[in-house]
Amino acid sequence: MDSLLELVHVSVHQLLYMRKIYPEELFEKASYRGLTVYQSRHPMLNDWISNAVKQLKNPKITQISVVFAKECVLEQWTFELEKRTGGTEDLRLGLMALIQHCAGLKDLPQDTTWSIQVDCDQSLSQEWIPTEKPALSSIQPVKRIQCGSLEVNLHLRR
Repeated sequence: MDSLLELVHVSVHQLLYMRKIYPEELFEKASYRGLTVYQSRHPMLNDWISNAVKQLKNPKITQISVVFAKECVLEQWTFELEKRTGGTEDLRLGLMALIQHCAGLKDLPQDTTWSIQVDCDQSLSQEWIPTEKPALSSIQPVKRIQCGSLEVNLHLRR
């Protein structure tokens, strides 16, 4: 599970950088499993992301999404979790697929906002605000990632 949390954490930072949600100067180069990635340097943003990603430890969570919107949802990057037995980890390949897929997209409009949303199999505590599922026209599979006893399906909805 720690490897999965690490992958999602790095992916959120990478998406914020690649989708140009914040100025480039807010990010610094880092390394993840031999890949050059970008991580925010802003302590409050880093804490917020870390706290949101830690929610994946809750066994009721079935997926976590990074959503980009401007008046309506433009993109939703979803990490869908499935239980499985055994397996190896190919987290590096998952992040590489995210980076390659993201690199081919057009820039988002200025003033695009973002959020992290979770889906769960049961109601969670009052800490979470319920949202409605956006009506997005297409689902693009990005990568199926083996992560120990979990399998993560990463896809982009647009």
